Amino acid sequence: MNKRKILLSMIIVSITTCICAFMAKADTVSKNYVFFVEKQYSTVLTALGKLESSLQALLNKPSELTLHEARKNWIEVRALYAQTEVFRFYDGPIEQYETRINSWPIRYQFIESDSYNAVTGSQIIKGFLSNNSFDLTNEKIIIINQLEDTKYVSLGWHAIEYMVWGVRSENENAGNRSASYFIENSEQIRKRLYLKILIEQLRNDLESVHLQWVLDTRQGSNRFANSFIKLSKQESLTKIITGAHSLVGLEILQERFLAPIDSGDPNEQQSCFSGTTTNDHINNIIGVKKLWEEVLYKEIVDKNKVLASHISNAIVRSETKARALPYYFKDVILAKEHSNDFKSAHEYEDSLKQLSNSLYELAKYYNVSTNVPKY
Repeated sequence: MNKRKILLSMIIVSITTCICAFMAKADTVSKNYVFFVEKQYSTVLTALGKLESSLQALLNKPSELTLHEARKNWIEVRALYAQTEVFRFYDGPIEQYETRINSWPIRYQFIESDSYNAVTGSQIIKGFLSNNSFDLTNEKIIIINQLEDTKYVSLGWHAIEYMVWGVRSENENAGNRSASYFIENSEQIRKRLYLKILIEQLRNDLESVHLQWVLDTRQGSNRFANSFIKLSKQESLTKIITGAHSLVGLEILQERFLAPIDSGDPNEQQSCFSGTTTNDHINNIIGVKKLWEEVLYKEIVDKNKVLASHISNAIVRSETKARALPYYFKDVILAKEHSNDFKSAHEYEDSLKQLSNSLYELAKYYNVSTNVPKY
């Protein structure tokens, strides 16, 4: 064995020893959660590569086939991202980037319109894609994102969604943008550049979040995973339960389900350009299910079998009812009273309340205050 191989072996042994010593002090819940979160974000980044490739193929050769592939890959990786949203709502790494990754709804005229003036600071941007005096750079796009209004969104999943689908007309389930929108010529150059910026920035932000969940045993490292894994069981459970309960009882139920229905406007749904908000709901619940199965269930089942059973059943019911919703969420928002779609929506709402209440009992069992009401 040459000196280089010997040195490499020594380094690997040293790193492994450090990690083992680091992990030996960690609470099982904290340890399992860190590894689980890192794995979930890693899965998203891998799938994001397929979306990047399909968007590049669309730009290289715009056609209905390459556009269809880009849309399919957006839906697939978007579903995986939705499963990670259970890691929100306790000031974890995602909160620093969330407004750049997943802001909605979007006032699309802010992105592209000849007649729309959005005041952002001292500038007036007339649909920044339509305004040739506005420099398209990552830095500028970051600066204007939600600068003056939460609906003035310039980054993230839903900005890409707008570019790939376009605006949904009143009688359509989703946008129907033509592949000719991406043809390489002087008129489309800004649109093509913007799409490249969007996917590049999305990867940058997701990689930044993921990196915070990768353990780093080097002295002085301040990664979030390092601090989380040192938490006591009570401290880690407080964050984990807060994230799950807040997602179900506030974000999904109130913001993503009831608010769009109350508005009566399909454009107020989360994934309004593709119409795939039902898929968001399904995968948010799957994220809760995975967290429950991978981390929380094994912690609670021997202590309180009845509560564990209630939560397991509530998760199954919510996922089942989410899958029973119409594929296009527009049909949920516009459902007539007593229709099948109305009935499906009511049953899903009821299942979310039951799941939220089960998580309320879990929080109560561990003396965790989540600020989510009991329904």
